[in-house]
Amino acid sequence: MQGVPQRVLVFVQLHEFVAEQCDIPRRELFRRPDVMVPDMLKVQAQFGLDVASITYDVYNIEAEALGQEIR
Repeated sequence: MQGVPQRVLVFVQLHEFVAEQCDIPRRELFRRPDVMVPDMLKVQAQFGLDVASITYDVYNIEAEALGQEIR
């Protein structure tokens, strides 16, 4: 994380892609970090991505916490 890189790093938010690649129901992926994190790192390595973003948009979690049904 120091100096000037030789290229622009690829930083991806790949939750939906990981769910599809690993055949994990989204409900399980988004609610179980013990499932999400290892599979995110596995897909990151498999596709040679520089950084896998473990964070995700919070608008759907906040809505669900307030009682909104999520599809």
